[in-house]
Amino acid sequence: MTAPNPPPDVPPGRLGAATGFLLRRAHTIFAQHWQLAFRHPPAALTPVQGGILVSLADQPGLTQADLARQLGVEAPTVQAALDRLAAQGLLIRERARPDGRTNALTLTEAGRAALDAVRRFGDEREAVLLAPLSAVEREQLHDLLTRLVAHGQTLLRALPDR
Repeated sequence: MTAPNPPPDVPPGRLGAATGFLLRRAHTIFAQHWQLAFRHPPAALTPVQGGILVSLADQPGLTQADLARQLGVEAPTVQAALDRLAAQGLLIRERARPDGRTNALTLTEAGRAALDAVRRFGDEREAVLLAPLSAVEREQLHDLLTRLVAHGQTLLRALPDR
């Protein structure tokens, strides 16, 4: 259902009524805020790199494959992000298996400092960007998005390989 008079930043008609379009626009707005905050060294981080820092803080020792699954990105994207984080001294790789094929990833002290900046930014920006919603609406939005992601992942897993 679409509002009779959408806000000026939402196109009228079918496009403005398309949930997928609105999800993409909301994601783009969040990503633009991120890019403005983290575009300059020493805090030059992409959203994927920020997600890696948060994931490793929550679950030390994750592997590259674990991160790719959790973040919903391709393994080469994670590999490139890990290379940049390691080059910046934000994480270390340690052999997780004797055969040397898997690395466990751990944040360094500098990585934990960058993580603090990511968490502060995330909390502050989320509060600002979600300000038009009540606390109950924020919880509802989070629940609905979580359910959509879970359902979408289930549907993707059921698709035949192409």
